[in-house]
Amino acid sequence: MHTPLNSRMTAPRSHNLTSLIASVLASAFITTGSLAQCVRPSIDVQPESQTVDITASAVFSLTASGTEELIYQWQQQDLFNLPDFVNIYDGGVYDPFGNYFASSSGTATNRLELGEFTGVAQVFRCVVTNACGRAESYEVTLTFNEPCPSDFNRDGVVDFFDYLDFVQAFSDTLDAADFNYDGVVDFFDYLDFVQAFSSGC
Repeated sequence: MHTPLNSRMTAPRSHNLTSLIASVLASAFITTGSLAQCVRPSIDVQPESQTVDITASAVFSLTASGTEELIYQWQQQDLFNLPDFVNIYDGGVYDPFGNYFASSSGTATNRLELGEFTGVAQVFRCVVTNACGRAESYEVTLTFNEPCPSDFNRDGVVDFFDYLDFVQAFSDTLDAADFNYDGVVDFFDYLDFVQAFSSGC
């Protein structure tokens, strides 16, 4: 029995079409499969607000997940343009007036460390990004414990150096010597400081 000519010619074409479809489907699977594996960042453990002594250091940290590479950027609230935030960088953080606030490290990691404070409370957050998107951490506030009044030089210890530094500020009529905050540097500030110094902390 002879195979019809049209059947002999159709079979190869059918095989080629099947191979082409399989190739296209495989390519589509690989492409969509790789995209499906790209997971947006998610912050699993949030940073927490802290209250520290002004002579101490503060560490904010978080744990994030998502498709690598995860990129971290800590930010500080821009008090002049609320509720905006601005990026901070290693080496130093400044207040909205451009005054030095604290030393800084880890601003591009999941662990931010601040120290050597000279300013008031600040608000921070971390933005985590990857190829798929971004996630923002909770906003955290850094505040400071009220310093011991007689620790005049704020070194964490009440000693004779505090007394000497106060006497120098008092002699120079510096604002820092207005110990009772009545707007005038006078002998009452001296008496109040001596009383506080005698009492310790």
